[in-house]
Amino acid sequence: MTHDLDSEIMGYKLLVDFPDFALYADEHDNLVQRYSMDLVAKYDLEDKKYKFSPEMMAYLKNYIVQYKEAGAEKKQIIKRYIEQQFLKQ
Repeated sequence: MTHDLDSEIMGYKLLVDFPDFALYADEHDNLVQRYSMDLVAKYDLEDKKYKFSPEMMAYLKNYIVQYKEAGAEKKQIIKRYIEQQFLKQ
């Protein structure tokens, strides 16, 4: 999935690119959740922004590493866990 970065989130780097959204972070433990262009066009979704403690960001990054190394079935479980534990607002 390709996400176009606008000036609003410059300074952030891509952490993970899920099928329906991507997560970007900066060096101050700020996170942006950017939805896929399909979902934005269909549902008019906007970016969500989060601020984490350094410890929580480290936990999130650990789960992202596990996601990237997992098989297809386990990826779904890890993605769901990330959404439930880190991206609820």
